[in-house]
Amino acid sequence: MASTPLIGQLGPATPAKVSHVIDVTEQTFEHEVLDVSFERPVVIDFWATWCGPCKQLSPVLEQLAEEGGGQWRLAKIDVDTAPRLAQYFQAQSIPMVLAIFQGQILSQFAGALPKRDVERWLGEVFKRAGIELVKPTEPEVPSDPDKAIAFYRQRLAQHPADTKAKLALGRLLFAKGDVAAADAVLSEIPFGAPEYNAARAALALKELMAEVGAAGGEA
Repeated sequence: MASTPLIGQLGPATPAKVSHVIDVTEQTFEHEVLDVSFERPVVIDFWATWCGPCKQLSPVLEQLAEEGGGQWRLAKIDVDTAPRLAQYFQAQSIPMVLAIFQGQILSQFAGALPKRDVERWLGEVFKRAGIELVKPTEPEVPSDPDKAIAFYRQRLAQHPADTKAKLALGRLLFAKGDVAAADAVLSEIPFGAPEYNAARAALALKELMAEVGAAGGEA
């Protein structure tokens, strides 16, 4: 697919530390997307609150952006609040995702794809951009439960969209007996996230144990 020029020809912006995931409006598009695209690839997620498939895809994109550690930015654009951008990029069917680098469109796809397919697409985007997409090494999780809980809390403070960390923390809290905290963390995992079904299973187990306790215990 040939590179597609975008709105005007912009020069490189001054490098700046920017967020991995950001909501973009028509007013902030040039600064938050085009300017940043001269520093690193920017993936645009066209979505809407009423779009069911968007609720499946967006958490996947957000998690991958967090896991990417800043190698690329995810720009989320609500088509209802930014209709001119949706029209310009011909986002007639959503979700629609496209990648921009140095002010040009490198690739795009429509519809909700599973995480592994989005990862392959991202790899192709970086290949076309001539950049190596480095998979960050996972730090070792402490074996001590209390230290592991602290580890995942710190990870979530740095990467709030990391649903894998939320699932692990929820399970640890649940095993420790902190049911309320486990419930709160697991309930944050959105539908469409790879860990969603496992989180719902853990919450269902919590409800079952509550019923057992109310009935007089395991006996």
